[in-house]
Amino acid sequence: MRFPRFSIPALAAVATVAFATPGAVVVNDLSYEAQAEQSRLAAVNQLNSVRARLEGTIAGNLLLAVGLVADIAISGGITPAKFDAMAATLVGHDDLVRSLTIAPNGRVARAYPVSGNDSMVGLNLLDDPARGAGARAAVRNREAVVEGPVALPQGGFGLIGRIPVVVASGDVWGLVNITIDAERLFARAGLIGLGGDLRVGLRMLDQDGVPFAVIYGDAATFSPGAVTVDVHLPTGLWQLAAVAEGGWGSAGRHTFVKVASGAVVVMLGMIAFVIGAFIETSRRYTGTVRASEARLLAATRASGDGFCLLDRNDSVVTCNEGFASVFQVPPERLIGTRFEDIMREAHDRGAGFMTQGETFDVWIETLSSRRAEAGNMTTTFQARDGRWFELRERTAETGERVLIRFDVTEQKILEEELRRLATSDPLTGAANRRHYLQRAQAEWDRFRRYNRPLSLMMIDIDYFKKINDGYGHPVGDQALKRLVETAGQSLRNNDLLGRFGGEEFAILLPETDIEPAAALAERLRHRLSRIEVPTERGPLSFTVSIGVATCELGDANIERTLKRADDALYRAKQGGRNRVERAEPALDPQDAALAKAQDA
Repeated sequence: MRFPRFSIPALAAVATVAFATPGAVVVNDLSYEAQAEQSRLAAVNQLNSVRARLEGTIAGNLLLAVGLVADIAISGGITPAKFDAMAATLVGHDDLVRSLTIAPNGRVARAYPVSGNDSMVGLNLLDDPARGAGARAAVRNREAVVEGPVALPQGGFGLIGRIPVVVASGDVWGLVNITIDAERLFARAGLIGLGGDLRVGLRMLDQDGVPFAVIYGDAATFSPGAVTVDVHLPTGLWQLAAVAEGGWGSAGRHTFVKVASGAVVVMLGMIAFVIGAFIETSRRYTGTVRASEARLLAATRASGDGFCLLDRNDSVVTCNEGFASVFQVPPERLIGTRFEDIMREAHDRGAGFMTQGETFDVWIETLSSRRAEAGNMTTTFQARDGRWFELRERTAETGERVLIRFDVTEQKILEEELRRLATSDPLTGAANRRHYLQRAQAEWDRFRRYNRPLSLMMIDIDYFKKINDGYGHPVGDQALKRLVETAGQSLRNNDLLGRFGGEEFAILLPETDIEPAAALAERLRHRLSRIEVPTERGPLSFTVSIGVATCELGDANIERTLKRADDALYRAKQGGRNRVERAEPALDPQDAALAKAQDA
């Protein structure tokens, strides 16, 4: 046994003192409790890291399906081709996503990819014994739910997010189902293989916080002595738990001298022993704490996500490279600096976060107020270098704050791609009919409220059927694409070109009266007539007919203005094509009623 370093007289005294044994035991017990508390704290830190990754990854993947849900909700349905296109984008974005299915009225109508999932098509999820509870809950509560892990038809296990689609009428159209690979998710979150001496588990809780399903590990993990961390998801609450295999303080328990002696108590020897033992134990305990802190710090520095710990004064205690990289400085530069000062200094250097169109002072004041009011918050920022980050802030009871930042740039890019798919024509890239009408309605409301000028035009390719019949549909498709490309070069940023179907297009012209709108239509007609589409039989040219209308007080709605532009387009075709026609003036509602009475 290794004794504390004492003087020779003290060692002699210790050797004859049996009464010192209880003092050593007390010190040992205190050390054990301290070691156990440190072990529990380390386990909580590891669980919090897993929690953050689980929350971010699951929420991010569920968010991927929101674009698809929104598209179906607005349209009241979706074509197989469009579902396949959007699903391919989603599934290809992340290897966690195994499949996507849509289930109108609860019955699976289409799956992507088809291979391995074809057995799902036709299945009524609401009546299925294995899946009915979750599907019915999603429809009944109109909230997304997560089920699983369940065995997948193509092998492995998955978590299935069921998202209800609520259409404009308020009815539930059906479900969009996204399957996430459970094993890959747990591995990415760091749950698998967490802390070699820890046993970990993950379970679901119901709305009342009552556990009802173990997702990972076993129920025994959730024992009274376990440390737990809640996982907050869009679909509800999960709970992580961890217990040490040999007890929380087993790794740090030290064996001290066990002496049973009837020797005479020597006060000096007793004091020397107790003090010496305490010093030695404290030295060992301090070394253990420092080693534990070093391991924790090394883990945060190695993490791909950004990590920062703030004290009660909002100053940085420690952070890793991932967090400091947002501000383009090494981590040690941030230690001891208040978070607001870090943001301000980075902004002055052209680094840090974008201020989203506001002055920095207004932006930072708004952010500081939100942080003061909400102990826990999640905010999405765009960095000055173009990357997107999600910043999650959690406040402890003692006032310290933990900031974790996730890079969500890929997710933002995918969201933009999904938005583009939902609002644009897949062939030409022009706005689709629904998106065009939404923008047109918004501009028409502005016209009515502020009397701002608004014009629009309808465009149709002349004899387009002959192009398709004579040259084939691929050539016809090229003609449509060239029209959109050429017309787009003549439009302003706030103008909007939309495809209404077939060879018919519409252009929205805010802040434009009839005269400049008609002049633009003439320029477009000339430019479009000079297009040459290469074919096997030589270059192909085409012409267009255009009808132009401006919104007037006599228009009851935007559809009425569109109708007048469409009537003008019809007159252009009747007048020989390859020409521009202005719409007839809109009748005042009273004049329209009088004219209708006279016609009767």
